[in-house]
Amino acid sequence: MKRKIFYIAAAVLAVIALVIVLLLLPKNEKTPAPDTTEPTEQTAPARVTDSQSLSVNLGYGLFLTEVGSYTGPFLEDGSDQVVSGVLMIRVTNRGDTGVEYANISLSTKDGQASFTLSALLPGETVILLETNRLPYDSTEAYQYALMENTAFYTKQLSRQEDLLSVKLLDGGMNVINISGKDIDGDIVVYYKNKQNDIYYGGITYRLRITGGMKRNAISQLISQHIHENNTEILFITVE
Repeated sequence: MKRKIFYIAAAVLAVIALVIVLLLLPKNEKTPAPDTTEPTEQTAPARVTDSQSLSVNLGYGLFLTEVGSYTGPFLEDGSDQVVSGVLMIRVTNRGDTGVEYANISLSTKDGQASFTLSALLPGETVILLETNRLPYDSTEAYQYALMENTAFYTKQLSRQEDLLSVKLLDGGMNVINISGKDIDGDIVVYYKNKQNDIYYGGITYRLRITGGMKRNAISQLISQHIHENNTEILFITVE
């Protein structure tokens, strides 16, 4: 009987010791996010219809090649409100320099239509939506356009692939510090959404990790504008 009590007591002590060890184990600073994240808002598919081909040289290697009607989420203000028949233009950067920012105005019979472009790198094409959601008029001949307030990237852009690994999800992304050391300074991720190799929206999204990252740390960034199969990381800065 005494031997049986001894074994029971030993087993209880072993369980208590295991619990204490588990409680004392160090915890990761960041918990990896799951491979799937539910988006906060579903984005309607974007489509362009009833378009006209153009060939307008905007300067600095940028060309306006199409004007037409856009239906889908309104991207330029980040609202993603679904719109129909909004005036759009297609712009391609055939130059050697990335355009950081530019305003484009298109003459119409009622005045000027305005478009804002950002982060268009060489060789890329973007669909821009009219800033004030003006409707497309298929009976109008859109011919005259002007680009101004143009700024260009003066430094080489990088995705910092030697420092960071990025895993895109629907509704977010996981950023992993793979550098083998702590990263000081804020980390800013710039990204756009693509469809059929064309960027949609002049807006460039960005997410910030404040205060840097510890070695091997993982940070989860949440945004309804991130889509696993359509989002593209443009570049990452460490400030």
